[in-house]
Amino acid sequence: MGSRTRRFRHRAHKAFDRLWQSGTMSRGNAYAWMAKYLRVKTANISSLDEEECEQVIIAMEKQWPELFPGAAAIRSRSRAGGGGEA
Repeated sequence: MGSRTRRFRHRAHKAFDRLWQSGTMSRGNAYAWMAKYLRVKTANISSLDEEECEQVIIAMEKQWPELFPGAAAIRSRSRAGGGGEA
């Protein structure tokens, strides 16, 4: 695993932890949500590639925008070439 993949997984884990630690859902339910979203039997961030990490992060930001304020603006700047992380 390269350092780029490690950074993506770190970001995905940070977002994932925010989801369940906020009380929005239990940790187990958050893993179940992620597995359903990815259409896999069980989900573990350590098995995700960069694209899957990014997909999970974006899905969480869209579904629970109150947990990720400013995320949409960062994504739109990134797509427009304005920098920032998605």
